[in-house]
Amino acid sequence: MSSKNITVMIAVLLAIIMASFAMAFRPANKTGEWEPMSTSEVRTLPLTTAEPTETRKTEPSRVRTTTEVKTYSETQKRTTETTETTKVNKIVSRLQEQVSKDREWLEKHEGVSKKAKIETTMTPAEFRRAGVVYANGYKYTWYSEKVLPGKGLKIPGRHSDGNFVRDGDGYICVASSDLPKGTVVDTPFGKGKVYDTGCPSGVIDIYVSW
Repeated sequence: MSSKNITVMIAVLLAIIMASFAMAFRPANKTGEWEPMSTSEVRTLPLTTAEPTETRKTEPSRVRTTTEVKTYSETQKRTTETTETTKVNKIVSRLQEQVSKDREWLEKHEGVSKKAKIETTMTPAEFRRAGVVYANGYKYTWYSEKVLPGKGLKIPGRHSDGNFVRDGDGYICVASSDLPKGTVVDTPFGKGKVYDTGCPSGVIDIYVSW
């Protein structure tokens, strides 16, 4: 088949296709029958009937001024400081309450002699269970040589009597941060001598052997 014949066939096919489209889009005539549209009518048909979409307007975000940023920072700082102050006040309040209780106990037992206290209210076994006793303006606690051997304390004649660690003269070995080493002190359990430090102020820590 020659190229001329092919061209003729393509032209015929295009004509048939155009006629089909014209028949499909031709409006009805007055008698109600559909008539084919002309080529010029086909060319004037709109490509789309979609309504144009409205352009959405967006409001730009507002930029904070320097004054606003500074005010916000100061407000956050004050809030943080208030929170921290509240926490500190609670801790101080609890400490003051504990100090008040300790003072009341000392005032109540101030007139009780050390000897009476030993004989009637506190034995070494009770002291061991209680862990603390107040007397003579001090808070007495204990620490055990089985936990802290204290080999570097250099206690002459060191020995244990079943309750306390003592030196060669029979003094109970104690620790104090307020009194210099070698100081002889009265304890609820007899005479003691300072050989150690490291406890809080106002506390005398009695060296025990249990």
